[in-house]
Amino acid sequence: MKRIINIKTSKEHYKGAPCLVWCFDDRFHNLLEKFRDFLKKDSGIERVDIIEVAGGAKGLANPDGEYKRQTLLGEIGASVKLHYPPFVGLMVHEDCGAYGKKFPSEKEELVFYQSELKKAKETVENFLKESGDNIPVKIYYADFEGLIELS
Repeated sequence: MKRIINIKTSKEHYKGAPCLVWCFDDRFHNLLEKFRDFLKKDSGIERVDIIEVAGGAKGLANPDGEYKRQTLLGEIGASVKLHYPPFVGLMVHEDCGAYGKKFPSEKEELVFYQSELKKAKETVENFLKESGDNIPVKIYYADFEGLIELS
């Protein structure tokens, strides 16, 4: 056995970490770090529970199967139970390979992903409501210019 990284990590259990469903596409990993910095500066949020999967919120809006939706809802439920998030954030992004769609214009692409995010948000809101949890759900669209919070 060989330790390849030495780093001290806090053993303290934390609460109040937002739960983010994010796409695992590495092109948007720097954006995730910038978003974490924004949350810290804007709201004093130090920690974030991140669920990284292909397509981000796609599995909640338009899953390849019910198993994927239930898995994501289970992960969100675990975050809620363990860390009492102030909100759940759902992300999809421009040029997402998990969707495998091409669009005639950026505007049509944005409209499509807004619709997907609204479906995902409704799925999570219904799940939280059934669980008796009153936690806001926020939706985000990432493009190659940054991150947009949608309403």
